[in-house]
Amino acid sequence: MHQLSVRIFQAIFIALACHWLTGIEAVPAITWMNIYDLEDFKYKSWSELFSFVSNNRLPIPPLVLAAELSVYKILGSVQLITIYFYKFAICAPYVVAMEMVKLNRVRFLATYAVSILFLFGSIQIHQGNPQGYDVYLPCFLLLFVYFFERSVSGGPLQTQCLYALYAGLALSLAELTRPFMIFVLPAGLLISVISYCRFKKVGLILTVVFLMPVVSLSGSFHIFKWVKHQQLTFSNNTGFNLSRAWGRVIVVPPLLDESKYLPIKEGRWPNLDTDEHQINSERFKQAVVEQWLNHPVQSASFAMSLLNDFLAGETRIYDHNPNSIFLQAYKLVYKCLAGLLLVNGLVLVGCVLMYRRRVFDRITDRDNLTILLTAFLILIFAIGEKGEEARFIISVLPLLALIPLARVNDIGAENSSVPPDGSKISFNW
Repeated sequence: MHQLSVRIFQAIFIALACHWLTGIEAVPAITWMNIYDLEDFKYKSWSELFSFVSNNRLPIPPLVLAAELSVYKILGSVQLITIYFYKFAICAPYVVAMEMVKLNRVRFLATYAVSILFLFGSIQIHQGNPQGYDVYLPCFLLLFVYFFERSVSGGPLQTQCLYALYAGLALSLAELTRPFMIFVLPAGLLISVISYCRFKKVGLILTVVFLMPVVSLSGSFHIFKWVKHQQLTFSNNTGFNLSRAWGRVIVVPPLLDESKYLPIKEGRWPNLDTDEHQINSERFKQAVVEQWLNHPVQSASFAMSLLNDFLAGETRIYDHNPNSIFLQAYKLVYKCLAGLLLVNGLVLVGCVLMYRRRVFDRITDRDNLTILLTAFLILIFAIGEKGEEARFIISVLPLLALIPLARVNDIGAENSSVPPDGSKISFNW
């Protein structure tokens, strides 16, 4: 499409987003499970805030937590995070998706229409429990895909390095947004580094630049977590999340007594930032893993039922149950695109297994990379927890709006020097 037309469409989309988001804000991440509140940190020093963020074991994204406490200390309010950052993050990934497909009119218009529908649905549904990190995750992931694609597209070395730096930063920020993203990080690093190494003259430079923010942020944080708390992720609640999804089929393990830990203030919920809670979480996690290993067929069947529930497109969050004809259309489009993506994921995996020698020539294609990331998110959300599917779906919607299709039509060809045109919608697998 013409550049001016693209900008006009994007401007209309942003104007609609601003209108729909009027009066809406996220809840502070620090209030997770009503254990802490911002007022608890009103008179804390910078060193005390740093100590709290680095030693906190609750599943609160560390960078979001650090941003909230820093802004609160400086401004006395977190509205910069809960209103402005939140509104930016819920809108930005759709604009990025439009930017990525702007070269093809049909695909741009399809992505644009889906984005408007998904944005409206997200705003209506997310008010039931507006956790900011639900929208930060897809924002950072799409930025990673966008910057990574630009960094391997050639051009001046300085420009490539800048995009590689942005890609590494976006991947690290995405990893620090949700605990399970640490399992995506190694795959993202491997694919990116191998792709950069294909550039014979500048591959090492691009690799180093890409790894700098990842090592500085994710690497240093997780090393500290492991040394201090023997905690691989930044959550001491993973086992409890899994138990809510798998509670009907696992053998409940013996648990330590947590009742002695009272709320830190009257009116709050029990304190979960304890050694006992972490141990109990590990026991639940081990029980689920044992179920998978000892009963693989039953576990696979149950996982399929969980996946089916996630693909249903739930819109209710607890007592919040929005309803409109547009939400019915939202559910239908979500089901179709999520199903299409999973089919494409199976096609992609099949071709990877068949043509392993040429896999990295195509696996880093924008659509293929988006399919892998989105399929992982759908699967981990489906089998990792139960009860807030409507919220979790919001984290995959911007990636689905890209309508990614597997680019594998020549992955096994003998001569594949010309890459497939990823800007077009094509079913020529």
